[in-house]
Amino acid sequence: MEKVKEARDKRFFDSRHKDKAAREKSLIRADIKDSIELLVPAATSRERALLTSKEMIKEIAAKRSAMRVSLQKAAISVHASAREDKSSDSMNDNN
Repeated sequence: MEKVKEARDKRFFDSRHKDKAAREKSLIRADIKDSIELLVPAATSRERALLTSKEMIKEIAAKRSAMRVSLQKAAISVHASAREDKSSDSMNDNN
């Protein structure tokens, strides 16, 4: 008799809760649909922030590249001027 009661209770519970997941999913979708105007600005501001950070990274990279080029030019100029000084010194020594 106890087994029959347990089986009946289990069937009752299962039948009562079999659509629970579908109902919850439906409620979540309805909630999202009702609240979409709250989610969209957050998503767009996140995208905007990502774009801004990408632009900042590009700007920093460009500045570093420009700095590297100017340092290379300065080094070349210093090296060339040192060679000129050395060659003029050696010419003066020969005279």
